[in-house]
Amino acid sequence: MIVVEHDRLPDDARVDVHPDGLPSVALIRRDWDFLFDQVRSARTVVDYLFRVAGMPPEPLGHEALRYYDLAASDLDAPGGDHPAEWAGPNKVVRSIPALPQAPAGSQSARGQTLMRIISEDIATSPLPHGVTESDRVRALAVIDALPVGVRGEWGEVRTRFMSDVANTPADDVQWRFRRLLPGGSRLQLVFAVCSAVTGPPVAQAARPYVVLRVSVRVDLAWILEVARRAGRDDPAPDDYGVPVAAVERHRAVIAGQDFYPGPYAKAAALAHSLGRMRRLERSNLRVAVAVAHGHLSACGVSVKLSRAGVTALADELTRASSTAVSVAAVLKSWDTTD
Repeated sequence: MIVVEHDRLPDDARVDVHPDGLPSVALIRRDWDFLFDQVRSARTVVDYLFRVAGMPPEPLGHEALRYYDLAASDLDAPGGDHPAEWAGPNKVVRSIPALPQAPAGSQSARGQTLMRIISEDIATSPLPHGVTESDRVRALAVIDALPVGVRGEWGEVRTRFMSDVANTPADDVQWRFRRLLPGGSRLQLVFAVCSAVTGPPVAQAARPYVVLRVSVRVDLAWILEVARRAGRDDPAPDDYGVPVAAVERHRAVIAGQDFYPGPYAKAAALAHSLGRMRRLERSNLRVAVAVAHGHLSACGVSVKLSRAGVTALADELTRASSTAVSVAAVLKSWDTTD
């Protein structure tokens, strides 16, 4: 990366230097400033420089022209494929150009500003116990890698979430979550807004749901955490094989296909295993309800627990002829989507 500072550049001046055979790109200061003003993301600027480093050099001062040519090419490019498991209720798959044609924040200055404030808070806040400076830098890098085309939109979503929870009664706690799964990356970005003052009790209460949202792949640790809370008054469990069986059952694959396809079928397999096989003295049904609700919520299904819904699931799980299919039918009645 070469930045040229010169008051009077010759017309059509180019820099074609490749030290030790490495790709390089030369810019004047004005073009360097243009890139950062356009995308407001160090990650996107670095990705752009790597993208153009192998191209023929442009005349100094013409980098903006190359940028807009590539932005137009990105806009016309077909969207990439996405994993099948990304499809589901309340999930939106979008293809967004890597380079925006309009400057970052031009469509939502408020949203862009909020995202910047969030990053500044993370950068300057005291680190909680167990969190390292490397964790802080990694979190900031993930936020900076958020696609430019949705950054302002995400800031607007945060603003709406804060309005949603602002009038929550003092004896209640409301959460709002939004998750992004960038294509071609294993990283996931999750934002949460809570009506209560954050702290260990609030964070601990939300942990099972946050963990599940980060990866909808249910594991034993998550089930044991939910069970510990839902069955907190129960004696020590006497059969750890039950949650292990529930995890493996809902993951079952036959001939390359999920035997329990979709969020309802998987939640039903979990609830049926945990509710029908005795593991706790008193709280098996309570744990089954909590796990089913947590899994559906993490999958993006709009569900709300009610006394009637919980009773219906408990009744179904105690029927001798109960099956995962019949449990799934009950769980679908929890859906609040219009």
